Amino acid sequence: MKKMFYSAFVLFVFLLFSIAFTGCKKSGSGGGGGEYYVKFRANSSNINYTNQMGLYFTATQSASSHIIIISGFNTAASNISLQVYSDAPITAGSYSNYSLSSGIPVGVIIGYQDESTGQLFNSGPITSDAVITITEVNTNFIKGSFSGTLKKSGLADINITAGEFYVKKNG
Repeated sequence: MKKMFYSAFVLFVFLLFSIAFTGCKKSGSGGGGGEYYVKFRANSSNINYTNQMGLYFTATQSASSHIIIISGFNTAASNISLQVYSDAPITAGSYSNYSLSSGIPVGVIIGYQDESTGQLFNSGPITSDAVITITEVNTNFIKGSFSGTLKKSGLADINITAGEFYVKKNG
């Protein structure tokens, strides 16, 4: 029962951040062409997010729980969310899997809304090969790489490879 509640909570948090990030797009010009990006291969397709207003990360801490969420989108039809959870401060290094450590979520979840299907795929909290590697993080930006298999019930898996991110801090 506790595990089901926790899985539902994680999905709720993911959806909340996905909705918040896709709803924050400002109107007007000034989209692409800057230095920040999130790029990856989704099966055989190259995906590049370069809308400078849609590329950022947030870092939060609540008691012993540390969370970094990296967001990328060009339009509301397609977006990605890279989430890192830890029971210690998040620094440069590799983070993978997803579990509870003394009641604190640790690991990663990758979520991706595929533009062609409009469906939200994610790496899921139970069996995941998702890995997010942070190579640099400071008060201004975060940089690193990611990969993993994303799932959606009833649809073919999406294999994410060659993922890279370099995004600014939100705010």
